[in-house]
This record gives sequence, C-alpha cells and structure tokens, in this order.
Amino acid sequence: LSRFSLRNPTSPGPSSPGQVSAITVVALLDKLVLMLETVQDNQRRMEQRQGELEGAVKFLQGDVTRLNKSQALANVSVNKLLDKSRKVSVHVKEVKD
Repeated sequence: LSRFSLRNPTSPGPSSPGQVSAITVVALLDKLVLMLETVQDNQRRMEQRQGELEGAVKFLQGDVTRLNKSQALANVSVNKLLDKSRKVSVHVKEVKD
C-alpha cells in the first residue's frame, strides 16, 4: 500500500495502517469512477455515431432503390428503341429491294 504513496492532504502522514488502507481504497474508487464515466461517455458517443451511420445507410439505400428504378425504366426505353430501329431497318431493306 505504501507504493501508492497516497496520504491525506490535511495530515502529515497516516496515523495507522487502517487509515492508509481507507485512503487507498477511496483513491482507487475515485479512479474507478472516472474510468467508468469515461467509458460511459465513449459509449454514448459511439451510440450517437452508430445512429448517424444508420441514417446514412438508409439514405444510401433509398438512392440505390431510386437508381434501380431509373435503370429499369431506361432499360425498357432502350429495348423499345431497339425494336423500332429493327423495324425501320427491315422497312429500309424492303424499300431498297
């Protein structure tokens, strides 16, 4: 216990080994409380960041869904244009013959 060199600031030194133990325990408990508060603060920040990331993911999912719908519509339009192009090509061929 003496290696912690924790002494009561109001007294020049411990009057008994029990007093040193009590002071050491209180000091260690104070450190533990600070560590727990730090862990809780970090956990709150991580939860907040996770919420932000979940929002970003939902936004991206919406964008991907809209992009997929646009691509499907573009695919339909391209297929219609290709069909019309083939028909025109057939008519041009018939006119040439």
